[in-house]
Amino acid sequence: LNGRKWVAVIGGGYNGGVNTNYGSAIYVIDLEDEGKVLRRIDLTNTSGNIANAVPATLMAITADTTSAADYKGALVYFADLESKLWKLNLTDQGALYEVTQVFDGQGTQENGRFSFHQVEASLDQNKTLWLYYGTGDYQKLQRTDSQIQNRLFAIKDKEFPKFKAASSIGTILNLKNTSTAGGVCPSVADLGWYINLNTNEKVTGKIAVSNEVVFASRYTPNNSNACSPGTSSISEHNYICGNNGSSTNLGAGVATGVVVQKSKLYVGIGGTQQTTSNLPAGWSKKGNIVQGIPKSGAWNKGTVKVESWREVW
Repeated sequence: LNGRKWVAVIGGGYNGGVNTNYGSAIYVIDLEDEGKVLRRIDLTNTSGNIANAVPATLMAITADTTSAADYKGALVYFADLESKLWKLNLTDQGALYEVTQVFDGQGTQENGRFSFHQVEASLDQNKTLWLYYGTGDYQKLQRTDSQIQNRLFAIKDKEFPKFKAASSIGTILNLKNTSTAGGVCPSVADLGWYINLNTNEKVTGKIAVSNEVVFASRYTPNNSNACSPGTSSISEHNYICGNNGSSTNLGAGVATGVVVQKSKLYVGIGGTQQTTSNLPAGWSKKGNIVQGIPKSGAWNKGTVKVESWREVW
């Protein structure tokens, strides 16, 4: 319009029904005009048997979050319930409010590949933007079925910091499968990597990325007794290759997404009374929060470089 203004961008919320008129949209809201809806942007429903929606928080990348953003405004990334990855243009370049689908995670009711959590981002050493998210039906954590196949995705936005409508939508065929140890890292031509989770396993929180390591909270339901909690773990992966990780078992309960602070991991555990004796060595518990140290050896790679600073008088 005539200049920049403060806005919020939110998803349509979770839709547990079959009417796709609800939830399968995002809203740009004017924070300077009592929350007036500036634009509703409807999204494509592709799977056929999922009422698509956007329950996850959206993520905005601005010049305040990275010096690689050479635009004013924001590029907004999010995954919908069908595990499709989207990109929204709220910058001063190109068409305002234009949205494009970057990747299709091909979620269905049968494979349970739903996306409920916020996408996380990281820049590699070549200033390529990577976007990370995992799948799992957060409404039916105890569901077990031989057809369930959840995944952890790492997708490149090869156009960043520009917005450009995708000429073709990426699929699993454009990613490198790094599920097994010793797998091959993605090439420059690949769109990224993915990992197949174990049988009935689900991602239960936002992915964390710190110091070139990806942390994923994973939950396996109790196959013999659906009324008893299953077990959680945290897997660690190289942020570019995905395959050289390790895992920490946290015992019974459902884990939240990982928070990394001062080289320690913090995770909430719900659904059971966790005890310290159930935790691995080096981990402790306070209330429903457990904390510990990562297993990855990537924590001593170089030092932090400060790009800028300011003083508030």
